[in-house]
Amino acid sequence: MRVFPVILVAEGDFLTHEMQHNAVGRLFASHFGHPVDIVHTDSGAPYIPEFDGFISVSHCATAVAVAISDRPVGIDVESPRYHKMRRVANKFISLSESLVTDIDSPTALAATWCAKEAIYKLHGGKLFRTHVEIPFPLFKHILTIKHAIKYTLAIAEIKDF
Repeated sequence: MRVFPVILVAEGDFLTHEMQHNAVGRLFASHFGHPVDIVHTDSGAPYIPEFDGFISVSHCATAVAVAISDRPVGIDVESPRYHKMRRVANKFISLSESLVTDIDSPTALAATWCAKEAIYKLHGGKLFRTHVEIPFPLFKHILTIKHAIKYTLAIAEIKDF
């Protein structure tokens, strides 16, 4: 049976690292009905030992997001920091993508950044040591991107498990 990812988001005006960590715990506890222990693989990917599914976690200064699924999933959330993204765009937007991506568009930059990070997390950080090409992964990935005032969110899943 296919279960789509459960996406939980907590927002704030400025979340310290401790607030982000606590929010992650509250989001998982609200889903599972009790606190859970989150541990990390050697590559840094989070998992819940007693849970047979997949999770992904992301946090920034304005939001915390978790994805819970029966399939591999990757999630990324970013604060609106478009000036920094613009300065480093050449590090995450390939030459071919720069021909079709408006790097002066905050929405396009945030969507590209988050999509690539979500795909990277989907693969446990083991893939994509160089550029993740967009739309190249789209033939094998489902990408969902949401823009809100305080954050941009991307969720990546593999189409055929």
